[in-house]
Amino acid sequence: MNFSYFASEGIVKNIINDIYGEHDIDHNSKKVMDLFIAFDRDQDEANCTKDCVIIEFKGLGVGRDQKADAASQVRRKYARSIRKHAQNIGRIFVFIITYIDDDLKEDLKSDDFREAITRYGTMLNSYNKENDAHICFLCASTIIGDAKDRHELFFKLLREELTQKQRLGVQASTTS
Repeated sequence: MNFSYFASEGIVKNIINDIYGEHDIDHNSKKVMDLFIAFDRDQDEANCTKDCVIIEFKGLGVGRDQKADAASQVRRKYARSIRKHAQNIGRIFVFIITYIDDDLKEDLKSDDFREAITRYGTMLNSYNKENDAHICFLCASTIIGDAKDRHELFFKLLREELTQKQRLGVQASTTS
């Protein structure tokens, strides 16, 4: 998937207002939302369905209740708000990046999130059929560790392919 069209500041502001209520953004405030929204097609294209990715960062100092509230907000408000402010939205993928402790894990599991374990941590996933929204809670360390593994595997395969081509090239030059 290629999500190269980023939501305008207007759409982000409208969604934040839908979720957290009308307020002026104070860039020195600790309440500024760390929210990122991208589409796979230009958000202004009217005649095509667009998939959407929403990423929200919940700070390390955020309490258990605020993290659990984020799951509820995602299910109740994010997808509905995106569909209200952007045209022809198809699937929605929501990632909430935060520290996952045992209490949050249990709260999310009780809300029908399913746990997936990677080498670097836990992810908790849910699908909201009503809004066609895939929701995932995960830690930044999980993303970084898994990405590092994928890149190392890619470079290993690339090195093996280049080595094989070099061998074939050497064999072809010695037989000529």
